[in-house]
Amino acid sequence: MIIASDGNIIRLRVKDISVIGRNTQGVKLIGIKEGNKVVSVARVREKEEEKEEDDIKE
Repeated sequence: MIIASDGNIIRLRVKDISVIGRNTQGVKLIGIKEGNKVVSVARVREKEEEKEEDDIKE
């Protein structure tokens, strides 16, 4: 999850981010308007992942 200072929030899966080669400039994950900035990046677990980790702990 990426949060911008204007309240814009985007949630995406890491596996959906394209892998790029060395000769490229990168991948744009969120569009930021002039004057705004990214204020937070957080990892959010999917429900299935949480269940699998809970099963392992028990």
